[in-house]
Order: sequence, then C-alpha cells, then structure tokens
Amino acid sequence: NLLSYFQAVQLGLHTRRSDVFHGSARRLRLTAPGPSVPIQLDGDTAGATPVDIRVLPDALHVLQMP
Repeated sequence: NLLSYFQAVQLGLHTRRSDVFHGSARRLRLTAPGPSVPIQLDGDTAGATPVDIRVLPDALHVLQMP
C-alpha cells in the first residue's frame, strides 16, 4: 500500500482515494475502540490514544525556495 499512496501523492490524487479522509479542522480528538493505541509523529513515539490535537494559527512558517 505504501507504494500506492506514494504514487497517489506524487500525482496529486491522494485526496480522491476512498481510504483517505481530507478535511480541515481547528481541533481533533483521536480515539480508538478498546485499549489505547500508540501515536507516532514523524516516526517518533508521542503517547497513546485518546489524543487531542489543536491547530495553532500562524505557528508554522514555510519558506519557498526559488
């Protein structure tokens, strides 16, 4: 599946996949049925569910290189 996702992202078609949810939110709460599930951020352990995520406006500045 990883190769399929990678190809979809490269072609800009990933948001059309039936197994991808795309939306916008200011807050999210991730839960799991049953026992808690480990959470990763960029491959690093970051706790377990449930987890609350909040978007901080203007917290990330991206520079576009020519």
